[in-house]
Amino acid sequence: MHPTMFRIQLKIALNAGQFVMLICVTIYYFKLIHVINKILHFVLQCNQDEIMDDDYLQPIYSDSSDED
Repeated sequence: MHPTMFRIQLKIALNAGQFVMLICVTIYYFKLIHVINKILHFVLQCNQDEIMDDDYLQPIYSDSSDED
C-alpha cells in the first residue's frame, strides 16, 4: 500500500468521522429545540389560558349579576 493511498484513506476516514459527528450534533440540537419548543408551547398555553380566564370570566360574572 502506498503512503499516499494511506493518507487519502485517512483523510476520507477523518472527513467521514467529522460528517458523522456533524449529523449527530445536528440531530441532538433538533431534539433539544423540539423539547424547548414543547416546553415553551406548554408555558405559553398555560399563560394564555390564565389570561383568557381573566378576560372572559369577568364579563360573564358581571352580566349574570346584572340580570339578577
